[in-house]
Amino acid sequence: MLYFAFLSSPCAYAQGTDLLTPERLQRLVRDGKDPSGCIERSGSLESAAWRLILKKELSNLKQNGFGKIGSFNTDHLTQVVADVDIFINVCERPLLGSETRSGSLYLAKEKAVILNSVNLVRGLKGGEEIMLMHEFLGAMGYADENYELSSVLHVASHSKKIGLSASARLTIKKGISSYLDKNPIRRRNIQFQVAGGVTSVGGGGEPAPSEIKTQLIATALITGYSPEKEMRIFNAVMKQRIETVVKPGYLSSDLKVAGIKVAYIDDQYVFIVDPQKWYRLKADRHAGPFLIDFLRLILSSNDLTLNGDFLPK
Repeated sequence: MLYFAFLSSPCAYAQGTDLLTPERLQRLVRDGKDPSGCIERSGSLESAAWRLILKKELSNLKQNGFGKIGSFNTDHLTQVVADVDIFINVCERPLLGSETRSGSLYLAKEKAVILNSVNLVRGLKGGEEIMLMHEFLGAMGYADENYELSSVLHVASHSKKIGLSASARLTIKKGISSYLDKNPIRRRNIQFQVAGGVTSVGGGGEPAPSEIKTQLIATALITGYSPEKEMRIFNAVMKQRIETVVKPGYLSSDLKVAGIKVAYIDDQYVFIVDPQKWYRLKADRHAGPFLIDFLRLILSSNDLTLNGDFLPK
């Protein structure tokens, strides 16, 4: 397992200057460095490590029988990994000024990825393949705003190791194929309306939600239900939106495990998770029961049930 290490220091920000606006994006691509001093093109060693992790994940997918599904082709993507421009954000402020995204960003039009050094150093805990695949897929034009592809592909890349059944593997292939049919590759950047009416660009993600969603996908695929119900459960988890905790006033209900308030649901049925409490659960070996309760909650919102006292293998 490779780990990134960047020298970083907090940068001073004036209000509103942390947004990656179209104008800032043009300067960044042209000059290789942002005027704020927070974002600059990564060095050769950083780029090589990043690309190596991606190529290994793509290779694992092919070895596990997921080399080509619709428009997704690991041979082609391995070849174009070198085409993606890599930048490093060494500041702790969000690139998009978003309350729910802390920094890493992809730009489809420019085929660029901006990695947040703070996330890479402090948050990944072994899940760097998921985050890097998420940013890479976004830069290549795949729709992965809620980790629909990156989470499923990570499970697929380890499907033999975790012993997924032939039915579960077929469910993954059908699910990915259907998702790609409904979400074709795009070559434009997403635009966001953020506070103050400012338009920002790009898309991105965070380690904890992507890791949780990946484990939920794996858990859903070892339930042993009929292929039809397995597909319904898989689709429900795949489309579920998970974000990080924002502010107390935003929360409407909670999920507790071992007395720890961990996840919340807002009025649009988005799960809001405190990443530090998630990592605490993992450290205390309470992640399994939490995932089961989380899975039951997701399924109940889709008129599905998880029968019996199921626990992951």
